[in-house]
Amino acid sequence: MPNFSSAFLAAAGFLTASASIQSLWSTSTTPAYSTTANPGEFGLKFQVSQAGQIQGIRFYKGSGNTGTHTGHLWDSSGHLLASVTFTNETAGGWQTAYFSPVSIQPNTIYVISYYSPNGGYSYTLNYFNSAYTSGSITAPSSSQANGNGVVTWGSSSAFPTKSTEQPNYWVDVLFATQSGGTAAERIDALRIAAEFVIVLPRANA
Repeated sequence: MPNFSSAFLAAAGFLTASASIQSLWSTSTTPAYSTTANPGEFGLKFQVSQAGQIQGIRFYKGSGNTGTHTGHLWDSSGHLLASVTFTNETAGGWQTAYFSPVSIQPNTIYVISYYSPNGGYSYTLNYFNSAYTSGSITAPSSSQANGNGVVTWGSSSAFPTKSTEQPNYWVDVLFATQSGGTAAERIDALRIAAEFVIVLPRANA
């Protein structure tokens, strides 16, 4: 009989050793969204408290936020560190895409953003009057970061720099607190582990 238990333990062990993925907001968060058709790059300044890797990006999609979306990771000077095109989007709600992992340094400002070609972006005004922290990730307040909740309007992607009324554009980052495989590899490991969960026949009385 194949050694299912060893295969399961190997996959489960990979998951245990792999990075802990963090993000700022829960998938149950449902912000308001705009109906204006203004294309732009919508971003968030953030920093982390320990070294790790940025593995992906999320944004909240309203019903009017149509077209092909691209996600970007920048340093604070506007140098592009990673980009990805969102695929298999749903009609609304949180959308996720994965970068090739990018190592980042603690206590250093980075910008995560996505380009929306048709507007319909999500936003909450005055959100960054104060900082917001979840786990190792902090989105600093506008006063701390010289503006947070940033945008550049236009017909193509560009580093977002403008901030008025401290808006949250509901862009989120996927941060791994240690290396140990990509997010996609961890999903594969979980699938493999699940495939090896078997129900053994009950012994005869």
